[in-house]
Amino acid sequence: MKLIQVTVALSGFLLLVMLASAACSDGSDRAAAPGQSLSQAEEEQLGQTVVEAQRAFLTGEAKEAYAFFASDYQERCSFEEFSRLLELTQAIYGSSGQPEIAVEAIRLEGEKAFVDIRVNGQVLDAGSEPDGYPYFWILEDGEWKRTSENPAPCELPVGTPLTPGQ
Repeated sequence: MKLIQVTVALSGFLLLVMLASAACSDGSDRAAAPGQSLSQAEEEQLGQTVVEAQRAFLTGEAKEAYAFFASDYQERCSFEEFSRLLELTQAIYGSSGQPEIAVEAIRLEGEKAFVDIRVNGQVLDAGSEPDGYPYFWILEDGEWKRTSENPAPCELPVGTPLTPGQ
């Protein structure tokens, strides 16, 4: 059996939704300078977007989940690739039904912001992906979008088990 080579572990992909954001201070596409923070309204907008994105991913809504990704990410991971990975993730880990999701913290790093979330009581720390390519959020055309610097975000790492417990 040929193993699928990838840079994102399934577990990292599940964590995917929890994370990160680029900052802006006035609703424009300009990022916050170091030491700045998002306004309360910006944090609320980002937090709501992250929760919606995580819920779409965990419930297997491929089109909705994919729409939360930035254009640069979509260039590296087609909708078809993303859908197959989401299906595989759902088959292995099952659906979370209607998960309880809450934002724990937002951390700005230059033009990126990382969002820690709590899903069904478990805290998922932004930037802790096992492949070393954290997901983060940026402001693209006035909307928060998720992206990563991973050159092949929809591939599975060599040796990723295709069934739970392997």
